[in-house]
Amino acid sequence: LKWQMLAIKQRDEIIKLVPERAVQVELQQIFAYTETGARNAVGSLNAGTPFEEVAFVYDPAAGGYLGWVPEGYLLIPALEQAAFSLPVGEYSGIIESEIGYHIVKVLAREERPLSHDALLSLQRQALHNWLADKRESSTIEVLID
Repeated sequence: LKWQMLAIKQRDEIIKLVPERAVQVELQQIFAYTETGARNAVGSLNAGTPFEEVAFVYDPAAGGYLGWVPEGYLLIPALEQAAFSLPVGEYSGIIESEIGYHIVKVLAREERPLSHDALLSLQRQALHNWLADKRESSTIEVLID
């Protein structure tokens, strides 16, 4: 029981370090399963069709709206890198991932409170990083032959 209490205390100390506010970007994406689909989307954008209209063609239900996301939340590193390096109002080139092809547009950028889901995700990531760091810096010695 003592070890469990210590583990809980350590966990709480680690997740307490994750801020409840962060700079976030509001994103919209065009997602295509094929490279041809993504190239067609870029062709439409280059022809002057607004990003929002093209996004609704590829995602009629939500128009590709991803909402507000903090750094460290997106599962696709190249998508996150683009999202946090693009100026507001700009969109990326085609970003290939394991699931398809993305074109992402930054609608806004500001510091704001994290959503509950984003906060939990960043807390889990902080715990994972702490544990990975401890494993890497630890030495295990086998004392039994």
